[in-house]
Amino acid sequence: MTALGDRVYGAVANQPELYRSSPDGQSWTKVGAVPISNILIGWRGKLFSSEGSKVVYTTDEGQSWQPVFDVGGAALSGQSRFFISGDTLVFSHVANRRIYYSTDDGITFDTIPAPYETGAGFFRLRAFGNTFVLYIGNGENIYVSKNRGQQWLKIPMPGISVNSAID
Repeated sequence: MTALGDRVYGAVANQPELYRSSPDGQSWTKVGAVPISNILIGWRGKLFSSEGSKVVYTTDEGQSWQPVFDVGGAALSGQSRFFISGDTLVFSHVANRRIYYSTDDGITFDTIPAPYETGAGFFRLRAFGNTFVLYIGNGENIYVSKNRGQQWLKIPMPGISVNSAID
């Protein structure tokens, strides 16, 4: 689910339908289709999702989807997530172990340096607040960056599941 302006949009896992909520949230209307990934976020008048290894967007409630960026390699999956932090759209590509961001309405994307060896077996990302704070975990530690990955602070998590801490 995601909000775009005063509208709330949602998709059901593994179903290609896109739904819009009534203003009071009491009913839902099918308005279009969404790529089967169901990764969905509203940002700057567009709904973003993924189709295969491509980031796509729609401005017409899912009637058509335009490709904007291809991460290459494996398809983006439900484990990949989109976040909005201030004026920045951020998403992770779990299979590629990469973090991407856009500050120009999703026209172009750049890569954020990972805080540890990208071959690590666990990868979770969260972006919070208007100051672009990133949290990423690799199964043993959480890393925090406040400057788009230029510096990372390592936070050991002895005895606590990083999965639980970040999710």
